[in-house]
Amino acid sequence: MANPLWNASLNNYDKSDETGFTNNFIIEWFATDDLRARGKFGITKTSSSAEERLSPEHSDFDDEEEMKKGIGIGGVFLMIVTFILFYFGIPQPVSASERVGTLTIYYHGVTQQGEPIALSGAEFSLYKVGEKVKNKWELYGDFKKAEVNLEDMTSSGQKKAAEQLHDFAVKEKLEGETRATGNDGKVVFHSLEEGMYLCSSQNDVSYENGKFHSAPFLVFLPEIDENGNCFYEVTVEPKNEWGEIEVPQNPPQPEKEPENPKRDDVETGDDKDIWEQLLLLSASAGIIAAIGYRKRKWI
Repeated sequence: MANPLWNASLNNYDKSDETGFTNNFIIEWFATDDLRARGKFGITKTSSSAEERLSPEHSDFDDEEEMKKGIGIGGVFLMIVTFILFYFGIPQPVSASERVGTLTIYYHGVTQQGEPIALSGAEFSLYKVGEKVKNKWELYGDFKKAEVNLEDMTSSGQKKAAEQLHDFAVKEKLEGETRATGNDGKVVFHSLEEGMYLCSSQNDVSYENGKFHSAPFLVFLPEIDENGNCFYEVTVEPKNEWGEIEVPQNPPQPEKEPENPKRDDVETGDDKDIWEQLLLLSASAGIIAAIGYRKRKWI
């Protein structure tokens, strides 16, 4: 037994047009009580047309073959139309090598009074250090020479790898993409390829009598949550430490020059010192000669 609700839900086509025009005009004239004249005029026009198309899935066609219903040809046609719309009208997913993303850093600190503040002027350098090959992280580019293990991606393993990669970048004088935070403590890196990135703070941010320092850390693009969802717009808030600026209580005093410094050489224009030395030398030679002469005479 056919279900009328099913048939009503189908995309059936039922159209009918009908046009009708009727006008009956009557006139009567009573000449006397016994004499009456009547005239009648009438126009009637009626036209109708009906068109009905039932869906191939209508219950009236349950006993017909599939090809006779038109489902086979209609299915092919529907598949072609769907393919054209999907290929030309709907944006196609980009391959993994072409996907790019962004990294947004919000850099904030907490004062000694417990008030949050935005840290502006903090410079961060970003380096691509790794890429996934056969579901395994491998070092990338200039960092292939670094002897860093990327197998341990636990929290402690990432921290250790970030510090080692940072030391390698400093040692090899590698340059990354460097940007500074604005007044809102925000900085954005655009057009980033998939991979593993090292983010290093290049300076400490001074505040009152202290400064904020952030350790290097790793960032993964895309970011994958516990449900396996991928996110190409990554946001991080680096941890930082606040420390007081050490001021020495007894700063070292500059060494004083001696009042009468010993002179290793004699200036060319100092004739007085030269004559004094020659006179002293001559007198000494004369005394020695006189003593020697007397001694010889006595003998």
